[in-house]
Amino acid sequence: MNDGASSKTQLDAMQYRLAVTHALRCMFGDIGAAMRVDLIAYEHAQSCGTLRVESRNLCRLWSAITMLAEFERLPCQFEVEAVHGALVCHAVDSREFMRTLAQMPA
Repeated sequence: MNDGASSKTQLDAMQYRLAVTHALRCMFGDIGAAMRVDLIAYEHAQSCGTLRVESRNLCRLWSAITMLAEFERLPCQFEVEAVHGALVCHAVDSREFMRTLAQMPA
């Protein structure tokens, strides 16, 4: 979450999850806020989280977090870095695998 200046406001995992729920509620009301979204990993230093959602709800979640501009009266921005069909694919990202493979000695 960026506070508009050069510094960042750090969120804890609970605030991050609340921001996601807030985005869903703003876009889709109480029905959207009731959507099952799991925060399965969170890195506090980067304010970066891994979310799990059913594939049928992916577009709704993506739309809601992309359109969120403010949380707790501070400017806010989510960036989607990767989307995978299964959690195991997240663990073995092909881009990271190819990068690692290219760095290996022959």
